[in-house]
Amino acid sequence: DSKTMYFSSESQRLKNYNKVPKDKLKYSKNMIFKASLVNSKWENIICLPINDIAFSSSNPCVSRDGKTLYFSSDRPGGFGGVDIWKVAIDNNGMPLGSPENLGSIINTEANESFPFISDDNSKLYFSSNGRNGFGAYDIYFYELYKEEGVKNLGNTINSKSDDFAFSFSEKTKIGFFSSNREGNDNIYMVKNTCKKDIDLLVQDKK
Repeated sequence: DSKTMYFSSESQRLKNYNKVPKDKLKYSKNMIFKASLVNSKWENIICLPINDIAFSSSNPCVSRDGKTLYFSSDRPGGFGGVDIWKVAIDNNGMPLGSPENLGSIINTEANESFPFISDDNSKLYFSSNGRNGFGAYDIYFYELYKEEGVKNLGNTINSKSDDFAFSFSEKTKIGFFSSNREGNDNIYMVKNTCKKDIDLLVQDKK
């Protein structure tokens, strides 16, 4: 709605955080926060109740119908180190009930992260280092309403290095992702020229 933002930040941003000394950053966890746009400023920052000091939650992504929040977390009950989870959200953007693990179709014994939902709510894009891809982290997608399994975006996107944080606009047919294929994390732009997910071509590094 352009008035609500979800973001992840270290737990030490909490005003009442006093579990560990402030200089012990290694004990800090990632948490997901919600902010509202008020008079052109992001205010009313709320720490979501799905967070816990015992584990991290990050990489939030809201479905286009505004009903589901997807995120990555190493919370108990998963299949690997970091899994992708989801939780329903109410009309105020707050979680309803407990988070649900997306299961073994998406998650492996390794790490899955950076979920992104397509504009029509039909596809989940994510990164994984637990599958036989082209490199360490590859970008995959899963069609939520079909039982066809997870698909790799192919070597026009994925490299021998880490490729992650994919996003794409169905309207403009342009997207972005991150990769360390040149040694450092850089942002790349992609363009869909053939109207197929696996035909996305790398156009330029941003």
